[in-house]
Formats: sequence, C-alpha cells, structure tokens
Amino acid sequence: MSLKPTSIPQHPVLKPAEDFFRLRREGIGFIEQMGSRQWTDYNVHDPGITILEALCYAITDLAYRLGWDIKDLLAPATPSPDPTQPFPDQAFFTAREILTINPCTPADFRRLLIDLEPVRNAWLVCKECACDVPYYAWCEDDKLQLSFHKPRNQRLTPQTVAVRGLYEVLLELEADPELGDLNDRKIDLTYAVFDAEGQRHPMTVEVRFPQWKLEKRDAWELFLASHDAFSEQNGASFHLTLTKFNRTKTDNTPLTDAELRTHWRNVFYASWELELQPGGEKIRIENAALRFFGDTTAKNQTAVSDVAALLTDKKATGVVQRYRHKLLKVAQAVSAAKAVLHAHRNLDEDYCRVQGVEIEDVAVCADVEVAPDADIERVQAQIWFAITRYFNPPVPFYRLPELLEEGIPVEDIFNGPALDNGFIKAEDLEKAQLKSVLRTSDIINLLMDIEGVRAVNNLLLTKYDAEGNPVKGAADPTWVNGQPVFDPTKISASWLLYVSPLHQPRLYFSLSRFLFYKNGLPFLPRLNEARDTLTQLGGEADRPKLKNAPRICRCRRAPSATRGLLSHSAQLSADVWHWPRWPALPRRAAAAGAGQTAESLPARV
Repeated sequence: MSLKPTSIPQHPVLKPAEDFFRLRREGIGFIEQMGSRQWTDYNVHDPGITILEALCYAITDLAYRLGWDIKDLLAPATPSPDPTQPFPDQAFFTAREILTINPCTPADFRRLLIDLEPVRNAWLVCKECACDVPYYAWCEDDKLQLSFHKPRNQRLTPQTVAVRGLYEVLLELEADPELGDLNDRKIDLTYAVFDAEGQRHPMTVEVRFPQWKLEKRDAWELFLASHDAFSEQNGASFHLTLTKFNRTKTDNTPLTDAELRTHWRNVFYASWELELQPGGEKIRIENAALRFFGDTTAKNQTAVSDVAALLTDKKATGVVQRYRHKLLKVAQAVSAAKAVLHAHRNLDEDYCRVQGVEIEDVAVCADVEVAPDADIERVQAQIWFAITRYFNPPVPFYRLPELLEEGIPVEDIFNGPALDNGFIKAEDLEKAQLKSVLRTSDIINLLMDIEGVRAVNNLLLTKYDAEGNPVKGAADPTWVNGQPVFDPTKISASWLLYVSPLHQPRLYFSLSRFLFYKNGLPFLPRLNEARDTLTQLGGEADRPKLKNAPRICRCRRAPSATRGLLSHSAQLSADVWHWPRWPALPRRAAAAGAGQTAESLPARV
C-alpha cells in the first residue's frame, strides 16, 4: 500500500492573525480611511509602512505561538542538562525577574552597595555639585559662553551654574577580624607590662594616622603599590625611621621619659620616613597622633625607647605595616563599590566621590544604679551594645519566608534592585541614616530597658576630632530664632551633641566610663569579662548576609487538573512564580497595575 507523500503547500491556509500580507493590506486600508489627506505614500520606503510591517510581523509571531499546545508552551519535552536551570526557556518570569528593577532612588543604590560583602552601610548624597566646583554662563556676541572662570569683561553678568546629577557616596565597611574597624585611620597596639610581683598590666597605644592622600598623592600611591618592598620579596625591602616623637606638631626636640609620663593622658605626635630599596624612594608620614591607655604601673614602666621600638617595628604586625594593610583593604572595598555603581549608573548621573565615611569618636560617661543582684559585667556589655547600635544601627538581611510570614506584600519585598544576600526592609534602611545629633534622652531610655538597671545619672557625651582631642562648641546649644547657638568653650553635652556633617558617630570605648552603684556603693566592672560578653551579644544579634538565600516566591499550587496538562516528563521548577512572558507587558506595570497580592497572582504549576 503506497503512502501519500508529505509536502509543504505553496499557499497554505492561514488564520487571519497569521497572515502577514492580509494584516499589511488591512493596516494600509485603515491608514487610508483615517489619514489619507496627510499620508499618501504607502510604498515600502515610507517609515510609517516600515513600522506597520514590524507590527504585522509581531502579531503573526504571537498568533503562531498561541496555536501551540499548552504543554509545549509551559515546558520543553527534554529538560536542560543544567540541574540549576532545568527549564531555562519556560514561559513565566520569576518574581526576582519581574518585580526587581535597576536602582533609581538613593535607597535602591544603598541596597545595592550594602549587598556587597565588605560594605556594612552606605549613603548617597546628591548635591548641586558634589565637587563644589561651579562654572559660569553668560551671553556674549549672541553666543552662550561657558567657563570655570568669570568673563574678563566686567560689564557682563555671568550666572553661576552648578553641575547636577552628581553623587557623593559614603561607605561604612565591615570590621576586619585582624585590623578591626576599617572606617577609621586608627591602629591599636596592645601589649602588657609586669610589675615586681609578676602581675600583668595591659597597655594600649592608639595611633591615629593623618589624611594625607590628597596632599601627597604620588607618595600615597607609591606607599600602596610597593608590594615587593613591604613583603621583602624579589630583592626589594624598606627602611623605617622614626623622625619625630613629641608632644606638639612643631617641636622636634627629643622627648624624655619624664615628659612622657607627665603628659601620659595627652596627645603625642610621631612621624616616619620610609626609604624603599633598591630604588631609594622616600615616603614621609607626618604627625600621626598617639594616645596611651594604661594604669599607673604601665605608665611608670614605659620609656620613650620602648615606644620608639614599637613604632619602628617593620614586621607585618608593626604599626606601619598594619596601617598599609588597612588602606589596601579599604581601597579594595571602594573599588568593588565603584564597579557595581558604574554597572548600574543611570543616564545623566555620575559619582563624584566614592569613599569611606569619616568617623567621629564619641565618649559616653554615666553613673548607673543597678539592682543588688545585677551582673555588672553583663550590664556593662549591654550598655555598650545598646549605645553602639544607637550610634550605628545595623541593616539586617532577611529571608523570603520571614518577610512573607510578617505579611509584607510581595511587591514590596522585591521592590528595588535584585540582591544576592537576602532582602532589606525599607524601615531598617531608613533607621540607618547618618545621624546629625545625638540625644542623651534617647540613650537613657535605651539603658533603662536593660534588665537590672534602676537609674542612669550624670550622662555626658563628648566627641573627639581626628587626632583624638576633645571638640568644643558642639554641645547643648541655645536656640535663637529657631537656630542653634553653641558655646565655643563647652565640651561635654548633657542634652544634645551635634555630629559633624557627613560623619558617623562611633562609641569611643577607651575614654567612655561607667560607674555602677549597688545600694549606694560604687563598683567598677571587669572590662575583659565585659568585652567578652559584648562579643557574645553581638554574635547573638547579628544577621549576616545570607549567601544563596532564597530569592523566589513559593506560591500556592494550582489545581491538579492544571498540573495534568504537563504530559511531558519534565515539570516546572517548584520555586518560581509563573508569570507569562507574553504578551510582553512592562514588568512593573504588570506587577502593580492590577494591585494583586501573592494569593491572587498566577498559581504555581
């Protein structure tokens, strides 16, 4: 029995929506009816006809796909060999694809930056000109003139024009296990001295390096780039010389042991000269501020020669090597932030500066009355913990199931850029803004919530500059015509302490003091035990970035009859939202236009 051969007809019978030429004829007919007075050219070279043809092609393509069996639309016959993407060409968007957007608001960019591994918090400051360099515009000889300099013709009246669309980006970096806080320029050197009875007395030297990047940029870059010299590899090395150690920036006379012990609580200054070998290049770091923290025994047993030996230690644990390593860590984090910012930069926007946020140390002192059975060391740790989180609120990450259980709308959860480490709540982001003023009443309320605390008295706040000197004229202002007026001699605040603009307050542990009272008797906590408890509290409250966190929404299953349509052996991933990829609606409009909730969205198959 002969079989009828399979052939492709020359003139197949097409549905109206699949017939390109019929659609084109009908489209031209509509054009003739509606606009023949203005539109008379219907040949292929006319741009309007080109647009019509593109529309006709899109309609035929959509009609062709609509003719497929539903199982072919939902899943391929053979799954992909990639187990992570078994159905890469499925017909539905995931919530991560359809609801997230390219960052467009400061909050979006903050989320994007905080999602980076080394970044704890971030802020974007939009100025008329983030570089503070305006230019001038004026009309001369019927032409618009632009220049950074005013016109020479004094009769002209130039207008000051500020560049818009520039951002200044400030980063708060995560603490480093070895280097500590990466946001300041401090290096702490800790060691111990022993008295005649063999008792151990801890001693800390705090070194605050100056900001010399802009002043000596070539030396700065050489300092960071000389890897072989500082690691003493490939025949390179460096010599380190302490050129100055004294009480003032201008006095270069040698410091005596008696002067060191007399002014133990004051700020000292040190300078170094580094000579790189074999080239002989010299790098000078001048006037780093030093402070000493230790008891009377430590003070009496510390000599100038001991400090000099400590400051000229060339090993990786030495002050200069640790400082350089810290700068390299910061530069690496800033480079990562710049890369992600430029990868998501919007039109007519740019970033003038991307840098670490400046830190302002704030010491807190108070008398705390506690219950007779209170654990003073634990109360001290809880006080430190509460104040630290008040100064620097965290931005925690959440898992998708947690936010769904809280009843947060799905469109709000996925609002903003797609993140790699979970989700950030909008209210947490808002609470973590840079503070401009610190209120003692807020701190007292936090401390009174601590178990065992009965009263907080004589609470004072004192802030310190970049060299560790107390700052005057920022505390407890009076108000004149609604504006704060500061006493230039006042140091400590019992009411309000103002933080410098674009600075982040940081609890200054070394100069903060808390005296505890039980039944009227004063007690001091064991600081080592309190610090260990603080570390424990921080670990318990920490919500780290969630690597490989679920980024997709598990919605309710569809009826079994719908699932039965998938006669192929493969099934769609159970972890996606099914959102048709066609017709191609705008993603945000498709998500928000109907005002749907998670339950009313297309069901999972």
